[in-house]
Formats: sequence, C-alpha cells, structure tokens
Amino acid sequence: MKVVKVLGWMLLATFLLVALLYLVLVAINWQDRPPSAAVLRFEQIVASRPPVAADDNASVYILGFGAPTDADPVDVGTRRMAWLEAFNPGTDRATDPLPVALSFQDEGSPAVSHLGNACGQDADRLQCASVFESMARAWQPNDADALALRRYEALLTRRAWREVVPMDAAAPWPPFSNVTHAQRLYLLRLGQWAAQGRVDEVRAGLDADFAFWRTAVPSADSLIAQMIAVTALRQHFGYANVILRGLPPEQALRAVPADWRREVSTGERSMKRAMAGEMAFWKGVMVETRRMAVEGTALAEEGPTVIERWTGYLTDPLFKMQDTMNRVADRRLRLCEDFEAPLNQYLRLRQAWDEAPNEYGHPQDFNLTVYNPVGHMILRIESPFTYVNYVMRTASVEGLRRAALLAVQLHAQSAASDAVDGLVANSDLRDPYTEKPFEWSAERRSVTFMSPDTRRSRRIEFFY
Repeated sequence: MKVVKVLGWMLLATFLLVALLYLVLVAINWQDRPPSAAVLRFEQIVASRPPVAADDNASVYILGFGAPTDADPVDVGTRRMAWLEAFNPGTDRATDPLPVALSFQDEGSPAVSHLGNACGQDADRLQCASVFESMARAWQPNDADALALRRYEALLTRRAWREVVPMDAAAPWPPFSNVTHAQRLYLLRLGQWAAQGRVDEVRAGLDADFAFWRTAVPSADSLIAQMIAVTALRQHFGYANVILRGLPPEQALRAVPADWRREVSTGERSMKRAMAGEMAFWKGVMVETRRMAVEGTALAEEGPTVIERWTGYLTDPLFKMQDTMNRVADRRLRLCEDFEAPLNQYLRLRQAWDEAPNEYGHPQDFNLTVYNPVGHMILRIESPFTYVNYVMRTASVEGLRRAALLAVQLHAQSAASDAVDGLVANSDLRDPYTEKPFEWSAERRSVTFMSPDTRRSRRIEFFY
C-alpha cells in the first residue's frame, strides 16, 4: 500500500507541477503585443484604397464575366461582390448570385482550346507560333467566342481595381480562366486583322490590352490577382510577337504600342498592395482556424471531440495573434522594400533571402519559446522564399518587354541572319537582371529571355 501511496503522491506532484508551469506560461502570455509599424502600414494601404464605382471596377466586371448571355456582367458582378463581402463560414455557396457561370472554354470553338494546349506551359514556342498563325487565317468565332470578345473589350475599358479584402478562404475566387481565355480570342482576332493589313486597329488593340494588364499588376489586392495579371502580360507579349512578326517590317514597327517603350517602374512592380491584401486574408484565416480549434466548423455534422476541444482551450492562451501577425508583417514588408532596388540587384537579393536562415527555426526543430509558443510554430512553417518567387515573377514583365521590343526592332531592320548576333550584342535592350545581351538563336531565329523565377515556363522566346 505504501508503494501505491508514494506513486499517487508522485503523480499528484507531477500534475501540480505541470499545472503550475502551465499557469506560469499563461501569465507570461497574458497580454498580446500592440500592432507593429508594418501591420499598421499594411492596414493603411487597404484602408486608403479609393472607392470605385461598380461600373468602373474591373474586379466587378470579372466577377460577372461568366453571366448568362442575356445578363449584364456589371449587375451580376455587383451582386456577387456584395455577397462575397458578406461571406462567412456559414454562407451557403448555393446562394451565389451566379451559381453556374458560362464557361467560354467549354462553349467556344474547339480550335481555340487547341491553341491553348499548343501554347501551354511546356509547349514549344515555335510550334505555338505556327498554330497561332494557322488559326488566325482560318478561325471563325462561334456565338460563345463572339460574346467572350464583346465582354473582353468591355473589360479593357475599365482601368480601376478594387477587390474584396479580405477574401474568405472558403469563398469562390473570380473566374480568371474565363478572362485569360477571352484574351486569347482577342489576340487571335488581332492576328486576323494583321493578316488583313489593318495595322492601326492592331496597334490600338495591342495598346488597350497591354495598358489594362500593366495597370492591373500594381493595382491587385491579392497575390492571385497579381499573378493572373503577370500571366496575362506573358500571353500578351507571346502572341503579340507572332502578330507583329507576320507584318511587313515598316508596318510591324508602326503597330507596336507606344507604351512598350516605357520601362516598368519600381512602383509598377511593387508588391505592397497585394501583400497588404494577403495580410488581411492571413488574419482572417488565423481567426477562423482559432475558432474551429474549439468550436468546429459551422457546416460539420459533428463538432470537435472532447479531447480536441480541450486541446483548443489549453493552447489558445499560448497563441498571441497580434504578436504572430506583427512578425509575419515585418518579414513581408521587409521583403517588399528590399526588392524596390534596381533590377540588376535582384539575383543577389534572391540569393540572400534564399540563404537566410529562418529566425524562428526549422519546422521540425523543438525550440520551446515561453512567449507565444504556438505562434512561433506557425512562423517556423511559413517560408518567406515563396514570396520571393512571386516578386521575381512580377518583375519579369520588364524582361519580357525588352525582349519582345528587341525582336520587333530586329524584324523592322530586316537584318541579315549573320548580322543579327552583333545587333543583339550591341543593343541597349538587355537582360534587366544581368545587364548582359539576350540570348540569340540563329537556328530558331529567336531572342530568349530567361525569367529568374522557378516556374518551368521561365524560358521565353520571341521570334525575329
């Protein structure tokens, strides 16, 4: 019996010690931090966004882009935006004002889907150019293509942007694939006009498309929207290169949008507005995750188990939301500001960020921190290098612009093949990251830009 009593007292002492240590941790974590300067800066960016009328807001029009044939995209988009602004974990997605959207990919010409496949991420650019040129001669838009073209033209007239911030993680995202498909149709039609000698209309069309997406990059309120804008600019330059190459030299130079000659500025490649939206989104995700840990999801048939609920109760005092948010915001703002440097410093900066150790430790390390231990676990998981890749992809637009413009200039000069290498080497249009001449392939007759992001499609050719 003595042994049982001793074991009982030992267990009780251990429990009391653990309880005491837990209470000490709770006391240390009694107060959260005040918002940091970085958090306040991001919140100010979101709060200072100018109001935009629904009819002028490109985000509204995109939300309604897939509206029924007889519906007004602005009206549908306005109702969808109001629905998204009120969206919460209990919202039934069946109440979406556009429960079933038109899919222009599915209802359009099959030949255009073939073009999308031929010019996909892993496609040979030379083969893509061949398919585009062939289709530009033969394509006849069906009714769905014609509607997509009309809506895309209407979208290009809207240059103001204001998205829903924060977007609930469970809410549907805007139908960007519908829009980039419509852009493909639009550029295909410009290819037809080029074949018909309608040079001024080609220039006006390219100018409108480039101006719209160039404005979209710094105006985006989310990284998804910003990356879609970058993708659209890649598509713009890729197809524009084929369109202009098909024109006689003097006409090709005349059809180049004037804005192609203006360098992408620091402000245009800034990530601050998109990152501010991402911070608002991140906070919403953390608040909902914290709630679910104790209450479960609103749509779940069963709530959390007793063990899960008590785990949530016990760990909640050890998670300091504001302290965690401060540290995330500080790191992301520092990233944005570091990459406001000239482009020729980007490769060095990327290497520095890649090699910098996570100041909160490796996710698998056991490194107990008495203040905000749960928050520190989250900080170990988040990799800042993910966002470095977004920065590099955004900045790559300048490299695309230079390489595409150089290809047009070579075409306009009608230079002999054996002279092109020297023209490329001596051109002022160079790789913005290395300041070296672009790669020239005499065999493929192409200027190549190597985007420094990690995507498979980072090698981009422009044909002479």
